[in-house]
Amino acid sequence: MVVLVDSGILDDSTDVKNMIDEFNNKPPPRSSLCIDDSMGSPIISSTNSKPGKEAVRWFIRHRHFYCNVFILSQHFRGISKPIRSNTNMVLLWPSKDRSVLKSIFDEFSPLFKGKIENYEEALDLLDSESHQFLLMYYDEIKQLRLGFDRLITFE
Repeated sequence: MVVLVDSGILDDSTDVKNMIDEFNNKPPPRSSLCIDDSMGSPIISSTNSKPGKEAVRWFIRHRHFYCNVFILSQHFRGISKPIRSNTNMVLLWPSKDRSVLKSIFDEFSPLFKGKIENYEEALDLLDSESHQFLLMYYDEIKQLRLGFDRLITFE
């Protein structure tokens, strides 16, 4: 109520239509941070170290303030659990080592209806198509895609 009163929108003399038209509704610029070749670094791999705790706190706090953080890794499980559990999107490329790919299933199993068979089917599809990746998006909307354009669903 205080915000409405302070804005003047409740005043009889206020032209609300004009106020809405003049409102600056553009979001602030979005920043991006890309971290590569960081496995074993206490910032990414350990939450027990002081830098690791500070990094986790920064990542979690800034994910809501127009900052994308990209962590490029060959081993998803090498990233500390607090960072992984706050991950919204994972892009997965084909790999010769299926055990590394299978280690991701536990954290994204709802996208595969909880069935490892569905996950393996998605990995087979990924291997059968050249130059593709599996996009796992887990937020308010949960999606699984091959590339950006092909939606994958399971019965």
